Amino acid sequence: MLFEHGTCAPASPLGVSRELLRKEVKVTIKFAIITCSDTRTLETDEAGQKLEQLIAEQGWECIRRVVEMDERPFIAGALIDACDNTDADIVLTCGGSGLSLRDVTPEATRDVADREVPGIAEAMRAHSVAITPFAMLSRAICAQRGHTLIINLPGSTKAATENWEGIVAALPHAVKMMAGEGHSTQKDLSEKLAAAAARGELG
Repeated sequence: MLFEHGTCAPASPLGVSRELLRKEVKVTIKFAIITCSDTRTLETDEAGQKLEQLIAEQGWECIRRVVEMDERPFIAGALIDACDNTDADIVLTCGGSGLSLRDVTPEATRDVADREVPGIAEAMRAHSVAITPFAMLSRAICAQRGHTLIINLPGSTKAATENWEGIVAALPHAVKMMAGEGHSTQKDLSEKLAAAAARGELG
């Protein structure tokens, strides 16, 4: 089931004013959300709705929201469609990453991935395990397909929010790296901001 949804600027890296970074770099990230569930609908998908809200709070854009059955081929197909046939920079999956036999989102993600990005999943678990020991039971992964990042998030609203909070600051840089623009150092960025300020461009 495919649902088009509407709108969702980035958190800054450490040591740089978020507002200055937003004005100078102007990173706009487009997201797709795939909720993996046998029982939820668009209207009852509270975790997906919360993720859409969190995306919008950053000034980013959610261009697609999907509710898909907990079936590996269906999830893989939805991932391929979101990565290959939309402008999404990041695809967030919601649900299906636990220990139930119906939880197959990580497997479906690996089915379509070019390579994994383990640091993001590690950061999510490290952030969440400080809140609850149950976070160590997550099998969520992060992977790259072409120029699109796929991130598995938990199905509960609270856990999805906690995982998002653990990684959101790194997402603008991840998108720039996938586009071949992200290897500038903190010093490079500070110099760009200083030059822009000297030109009176940061207002």
